[in-house]
Amino acid sequence: MKMFLSDLIFPRKCPFCRKTPARGELMCRECETSLPYTDMRGAYRTPEVWYTAPLYYTGVVRTALRRFKFENSTAFAAPFARLIAESVRCAENMEYDIAAWVPVSMRRNYTRGYDHGRMLARGVAKTLGCPLERLLRKTRNTAPQTEQADDRARRENARGAFSAVNLPKLAGKRILLIDDVITSGATLEECVQTLKHAGAAGVVCAGFAVTAKNRG
Repeated sequence: MKMFLSDLIFPRKCPFCRKTPARGELMCRECETSLPYTDMRGAYRTPEVWYTAPLYYTGVVRTALRRFKFENSTAFAAPFARLIAESVRCAENMEYDIAAWVPVSMRRNYTRGYDHGRMLARGVAKTLGCPLERLLRKTRNTAPQTEQADDRARRENARGAFSAVNLPKLAGKRILLIDDVITSGATLEECVQTLKHAGAAGVVCAGFAVTAKNRG
């Protein structure tokens, strides 16, 4: 009842088309059936990282994610997290003990007022029923990976940008690492290596969207 009352006072909007979905739904049914889905039956792999993502970063997905990150549309975290969790459940080779997220820098967190990655990870962990821990800290403010010219530039941009925290929490654990967009995998690779060097037994990754160049 509380959810329905809040929906009457602050009507929930579909993050993709901005229409009001059916009562109790997180997005409208038309969008849910027409989104640019990846093949969620299996995980994908870069040389260093196993990852999964439910959607391609294009069209309405790109627009919705940018609203979430830059326009304070924090209510989008719930439907986005549900999609990520479904992708993790469907994918193979996704073994984990605890969830964590790729953090934004202190500067970006201050200017936005929230860490969107943490919001996504909190929803994913709750849906999957696994603990959530802060295991990474961003040590410097980097330019967005989607603005880099190529994969080499993305790797240089991410190099040395993270450090591990809460070491007793990650020692010997398998980590599910949550990010928003997977472009080349450079950011995730940097985070995975950081966590493994700090004692994690393994790391698998999940994003909300993956760039179309990774299609197939």
